[in-house]
Amino acid sequence: RKPARRYFKKCRPNTVDLHRLYVPEALSYFEKAVKEAQEHRESLLRVIVGKGNHSDGNIPKIKPAIQGRGKRY
Repeated sequence: RKPARRYFKKCRPNTVDLHRLYVPEALSYFEKAVKEAQEHRESLLRVIVGKGNHSDGNIPKIKPAIQGRGKRY
């Protein structure tokens, strides 16, 4: 298992790339990105989650987790 920060990227302003992370790591980075966007009064945050090609059975795991968490905001 490689460190999350190796894969985590902040591509552009208001964009966070979470693909290739494990779900708990992705949720942690997502929470940080949301807080940062709120602090800067940004109304948009783009979240890149990938298709699930590297997950068991090629089933996406990050997207549903982020969608569930994103409903809070």
